Amino acid sequence: PSSCPILFAWDGERYAFVTDFLGVGGLGFFITPGVYAPPDPTEHVRIPPKKIALKDGFYSLRMAEPLEEVTYFDQVHLIAYDHPSEVEVYPDERFTGSPPFPTGHPLTVKERIFPVSAIDEKGEDQLDLLRRIDRRYIEPPLDRRFTGFAKDHWLELEFGDRRATPATGGKLYLFLHGWVEYTYSHVNYAAHQAGIGMQPPSIEVPDGQGG
Repeated sequence: PSSCPILFAWDGERYAFVTDFLGVGGLGFFITPGVYAPPDPTEHVRIPPKKIALKDGFYSLRMAEPLEEVTYFDQVHLIAYDHPSEVEVYPDERFTGSPPFPTGHPLTVKERIFPVSAIDEKGEDQLDLLRRIDRRYIEPPLDRRFTGFAKDHWLELEFGDRRATPATGGKLYLFLHGWVEYTYSHVNYAAHQAGIGMQPPSIEVPDGQGG
């Protein structure tokens, strides 16, 4: 097995795990015969405020590559945003798998609107698993023949009366927090031979006209 680089930040007591990163920049990732995933060489990682503190007057970050993978770093820098305390800042980042890649530009958030239900493909409400970031995840129905593949599944989010009307000039953003079980080139080749293709996640929103 291999791993993306892993980021740790000094939180005032210890170097705490933040996330892995640059999984979007893999080179030579085989999708189907003759087709490779285009790498996205840049990624902006948000460090939660509670996970970073000064150490001897400086912010201290550590990056590790503990498993069998080669990482090519060309530039690393830290960005700080000065913003009102009631506003949160997140980077425009996601794993798309193909262009157009996310911009990394900062997105400012003033109000969080949580769903009131989260119904999966089995008709079960998984809302309790989505209320907070606590490493409790909704587990998809895995296709255990192929690492990183799953059977068709979905999640219908309902926001009730809070379906939102953003403030003048404001926008609505859907923020998701989770992990990807990476597949491998040889697994994708085997899946292709079995007539199975990779289906990336997609989002559908009602248009108000029945579609």
